[in-house]
Amino acid sequence: MKGSRSNPAKSASSSAVDTLIGRQTEILSGVLFARILHVDGRIKGGVSTETDKSSALWASESGTIEGNVTVPISSLTAPWREMFMPVNA
Repeated sequence: MKGSRSNPAKSASSSAVDTLIGRQTEILSGVLFARILHVDGRIKGGVSTETDKSSALWASESGTIEGNVTVPISSLTAPWREMFMPVNA
């Protein structure tokens, strides 16, 4: 449709998860991802996305990230919400 823009939040939420870090998984370095990353396990390092503005991070209550997080869209389950404040780009 002429003049329409895609909604990155809607695009990310309607897509299937591309990468899953399971509960029993521990990553001991940073993670660079594209599209959708869901974290139930542990990442000891930063998490960032390529320049795709529709990429999203989903972290559950069991997921932990020890490092900098730089993503355009996130869905963080409590207690994550108390630890992060969204930054508008």
